[in-house]
Amino acid sequence: MNQNRNQALPDGITRSQLLTAAGEFDKLGLPVGYKPSHSYDVEIDGKLYPPPAIVALAAKALTGALPEPGFRAGVGTKCFQILEDAGFSIRRKVKDD
Repeated sequence: MNQNRNQALPDGITRSQLLTAAGEFDKLGLPVGYKPSHSYDVEIDGKLYPPPAIVALAAKALTGALPEPGFRAGVGTKCFQILEDAGFSIRRKVKDD
């Protein structure tokens, strides 16, 4: 496991930055290099978003640079912890079989 991928996310991302990131996502869509989430969404103001993209956009607001795509996201990762610490719900996607 590559621990450096988790270290790509800065400490100190705020709820306000995550809300701003959701607004930016609504206007511009996925950041370049990022993909739609396949297993989980984060709910922000009643809308569902891909967690890595939202955290990446919030990190860009904090540091001025978008993290490289490919950092770990999922249960127990820094990505999800940032969202949960800010009070957002993470939901498993419902798969249509």
